[in-house]
Amino acid sequence: MGVGVVIRDHNGDCLYACSELVPGIMMPETIEAIAIQRALSIDWEDGGQQLMS
Repeated sequence: MGVGVVIRDHNGDCLYACSELVPGIMMPETIEAIAIQRALSIDWEDGGQQLMS
């Protein structure tokens, strides 16, 4: 199964997009949690400005 992340600004413009294969995980809820973690991690690495503003 895979996970995809798209971070958009308040205008709907794409700021960042990525996808990643996550082998061995079959539960959609787990994949969704991983996607949220990836988005927060990306935002944190970028200074925490995208998701918190």
